[in-house]
Amino acid sequence: MKEFAWFYSEPEKLRFISGDALTGTSVGKDGFLGFYDNQVTILKEGNEYEMFGWAKPFRTSQFSSSRTYFSWLTPKKVYDMDTNLHGGPRAFVVSDVYGKVLPMNLFPVYLVKACLAGDIEKMEKYGIYEVLPEDFALCEYVCPSKINIQSIIEDGISLMLKEMTFEKGGKLGFLHSTFDAFETFLFVPNTVTTKGAHIRDCVDLKRVMIMVVISLVPAMLFGIWNTGYQHSLAYGLDWGFWPIVGYGLVKVIPLYLVSYIVGLAIEFTSAQLRGHEVNEGYLVSGMLIPLIVPVDVPLWMLAIAVAFAVIFGKECFGGTGMNIWNPALLTRAFLFFSYPSKMSGDTVWVGGLGAGENAWCGGPVADAFSGATPLANPTMAGL
Repeated sequence: MKEFAWFYSEPEKLRFISGDALTGTSVGKDGFLGFYDNQVTILKEGNEYEMFGWAKPFRTSQFSSSRTYFSWLTPKKVYDMDTNLHGGPRAFVVSDVYGKVLPMNLFPVYLVKACLAGDIEKMEKYGIYEVLPEDFALCEYVCPSKINIQSIIEDGISLMLKEMTFEKGGKLGFLHSTFDAFETFLFVPNTVTTKGAHIRDCVDLKRVMIMVVISLVPAMLFGIWNTGYQHSLAYGLDWGFWPIVGYGLVKVIPLYLVSYIVGLAIEFTSAQLRGHEVNEGYLVSGMLIPLIVPVDVPLWMLAIAVAFAVIFGKECFGGTGMNIWNPALLTRAFLFFSYPSKMSGDTVWVGGLGAGENAWCGGPVADAFSGATPLANPTMAGL
């Protein structure tokens, strides 16, 4: 095989594949063309780290079928593909990406889940006899969870995630989940494909979740400003922009700190106990929770509610992708039924009123106040 790479000075950095890039077999530089194969594919080994690669807004040299990358704007561009996994293996999350690329009329998600569960009857029901592993090559390529779907179909049953071999049996192997979480946050792992599809889509669950978090940032910023504005309005203050933002930060940031610290602590602990990777689903839940609770809710109440929601609404069902309730909404429901006085009434929605505190510049709030609703204001102004 190495004779095909006479033009490349470092053949050890190449992968020689007997067959095509999606279904071929890696044979090494001293290997040979398989009996049933009629082509040789040579790819660069992508075993290199990339700092915050998943978070970079513009990765124009990377191709993806997902529109979270900008390659869809340049459909005629030629890309230099390699064997990097472009992310780490994550929980199997139901989506429609498989059905868009599977070249047959089947339900790929249900078939793969039946294979994972080892349910023979359902495997037969969903067409295990009608497929070959290579039929799922494109599904494996676009899979954001980076699961070896061809191996799952081939074996009938398979583990959802695989621990990194160099971590198994090590002195600190019991901290694998925590180590993997921080490593994959800082870097796109140097993990490479081993069989099945030798090239993978650049999108992974971390990329999907961070796009949702970014989309929530405008709502967070408006919430910070509105918290200060409503306080200024209720107390009859004439604050400018920065005092309003300052008050909002003091009120809102602690909610985010409690939400993430409590939720992620439980996520990490659960992953350690199960021996699974830490999934990124709570990055979104932790962002949503402060947006749907009153700004004056006591932090200890919020901590209890977050712990209840994550433990009983998510981890008890197996974690990300298997929970039947949304943790953010379950947090709000817990607060509403456990501490109704902090979740409803006339004072909970304005910072300071619920806590009975004085304005920053001194003096209590008036006994009552009234005014036009936000929608009435532009109407009265002729907008």
